[in-house]
Amino acid sequence: MKAFFDKYKYILGLGLALVAVVIIAVVSAAMGKDAAENSGISYVTPETSSFTTVENLVATTAFQTDGNSQTTPATTVTDTSSQTLPESEKPKTTAITSVASTSSTAADISKPTEKHVFTSAPTSSASPASSKVTTVSTASSVISTTPKPDKPIKKYDNTCTFVIECKTILNNKDKLKKGLEKYVPDDAVIFSGTVGFDSGESVYDILRRICDENSIQMEASYTPAFSSYYVEGINNLYEFDCGQGSGWMYSVNGVFPNYGCSSYKPVNNDKIAFRYTCELGYDL
Repeated sequence: MKAFFDKYKYILGLGLALVAVVIIAVVSAAMGKDAAENSGISYVTPETSSFTTVENLVATTAFQTDGNSQTTPATTVTDTSSQTLPESEKPKTTAITSVASTSSTAADISKPTEKHVFTSAPTSSASPASSKVTTVSTASSVISTTPKPDKPIKKYDNTCTFVIECKTILNNKDKLKKGLEKYVPDDAVIFSGTVGFDSGESVYDILRRICDENSIQMEASYTPAFSSYYVEGINNLYEFDCGQGSGWMYSVNGVFPNYGCSSYKPVNNDKIAFRYTCELGYDL
């Protein structure tokens, strides 16, 4: 019996190593299935499996003999095997890797990998299997506005005092057309102040600029025969709105010129006034 063992001990050692590898692989698969069932993850048992040996079995035997004694051969077996499945049969949610050796009795089973849930496209590498990554991107729009530069203040060559008023209407409200009371200020003064003008400008030019800058309604008509503008209405008060002799008249330094305001060229420090009359100027 001893002679038989000595003769075939190398073959028996290899056979035992292969049997140990098969047993460990079966135990690893069974433990992986149990772990998957306990964790609530479905486990798909492959119909067929194969074992791929990464490193061949290496047996090294050392003999030392001297006459009457014979040492027991020392055998070292290194084996790393993994269970590989066809691509179509691999489980999508469970990955099991078993590493077996002749010196170990248990298999390492990696934890199942959870699916990551993304609310938007991830911008970094995958997170660990036990964590869930949720990325929410928020777009914010910033609207920058550049304030418009103020218009430069124009410097004029001359100044004058300018008044627009309709005080005569306060004494003739019974003649005023209905609905026009709202255009008559309480003090009957529509505008009053000192304004600038350039040499060569007419009284009409100054009046037009004042109304434009102060949002005062004004309407005038041009008469080609006299090359002059006639002011029909200011602040929605027109001629004949307060009697047959009502309308607008202008004066410069208390004098009423007998020609149109677009033909009169005032000088520095003049006093210009546009007044509403109800009696052809006799009430001014």
